[in-house]
Amino acid sequence: MPSKLTPRATGKKLHNFERSWRPALKAASIPDFRFHDLRHTFASRLAMGGVDLYTLQRAGGWKSQAMVQRYAHLSPDHIRGAVEKLVSPRLAQDPASERQATEGSPHSGHESLTKPLTGSQNASA
Repeated sequence: MPSKLTPRATGKKLHNFERSWRPALKAASIPDFRFHDLRHTFASRLAMGGVDLYTLQRAGGWKSQAMVQRYAHLSPDHIRGAVEKLVSPRLAQDPASERQATEGSPHSGHESLTKPLTGSQNASA
């Protein structure tokens, strides 16, 4: 038995996609969603998964990287995670060893961010 999302039991191509799309959205209780929105989801998920822009451009069929950047949106959590790698680069590499190394430390492994530079460190900074 075909599901509610199957447009036709015969498997023929759709001539009026909206005729099937709108009822499917309503049945799934998804308001204000266009089929085109899936292109944004496709690009965003690949970008956040680490796929490079060139590969993403080719996979999505965009003519320029500027268009890829219009479609690929990074979530706030993804951006926050990237910035947190600057604060704790060791944590990004191996969270378990970072926790073990800093347990009981009042600075939680971030001493270098708060202690003053010594003379030899100033010369290299």
